Amino acid sequence: EVWIPALLNASNVNHLRITGEGTIAGGGQPFWDEFWKARAADKNVTNLAVKRPRNIFIQDSKDVQVSGISLRESGFWNIHLFRCTDVAVKNVDIRAPLRSPSTDGIDVDSCRNVAISGCYISVDDDNIGLKGNKGTSALDDKSIPPVEHIRVSNCTFGLGNSALTVGSEATVVRDVIIENCRLTGTNKNCVLKLKLRPDTEEHYENITARNITVDNPAVQLVSILGWTQFFDLQGRPAPDQLVTNVTLANITGKLRDFGRVDGPAKSTVANLTFKNINITLTNSAVVTRNVKNLKFTKVKINGVAYMGDQGTAGK
Repeated sequence: EVWIPALLNASNVNHLRITGEGTIAGGGQPFWDEFWKARAADKNVTNLAVKRPRNIFIQDSKDVQVSGISLRESGFWNIHLFRCTDVAVKNVDIRAPLRSPSTDGIDVDSCRNVAISGCYISVDDDNIGLKGNKGTSALDDKSIPPVEHIRVSNCTFGLGNSALTVGSEATVVRDVIIENCRLTGTNKNCVLKLKLRPDTEEHYENITARNITVDNPAVQLVSILGWTQFFDLQGRPAPDQLVTNVTLANITGKLRDFGRVDGPAKSTVANLTFKNINITLTNSAVVTRNVKNLKFTKVKINGVAYMGDQGTAGK
């Protein structure tokens, strides 16, 4: 993709430090307005069709730290990390209002060894997104490394589509933990969202969300679904998607609903575990379809122990 520059850009800058108490303000309103105008004229307008600047873009760099700063009103994504290694994002405050499209908080794109801690993120898209490549030959592109060894801790999420989202463009994502976090906003957020593209071979494995408190009654617990927006098989057979070893544990609070687990036709979801969960749901239905080795251990929904009864809402 051809990206327009961000407000702050860095490429091949090892040992980079962006610190302090200052604010980077993207002045995003004109860019948001332009996007919504284009989308109203053509519902198939993509996110990149209207060129919108990110607040920070860092690529191909090692030993990077971003700490203490505030980010406001980004025209597009707030922090975009691409092919970076050994990154720490600490105590960063990221905010964008509703109706500010694609204002992702932090996008970890084809990176390794990334730690995000102590941040406040309230935006109108994914709070933290793990991204990579897409397309029927994406896994063969050796210039795009896996997303792996990601740690998110002690963060608070306000507005957003999901505290942690994997995809929609990603091939290999593994060894991910989000823990000791809180969801507090007022819109339809989600604790953990995995997007499965039917045109991309994907391997999502060893992903854990634990010690999460939800103070937002509009939140979903989990979403593992197909993502068909702008997908293109290019006349080739649909590839497989594999999701394995996903755990949600030690989660409490009041939520809108459980969410859905129901991947596309060629996907496999295996070893999905829910444990030590005590939640109150407005909609108590549990939808988990086509899952191999699904486990519920010490799960309580609306005060009642839930065992994954396949005769009711479990399947």
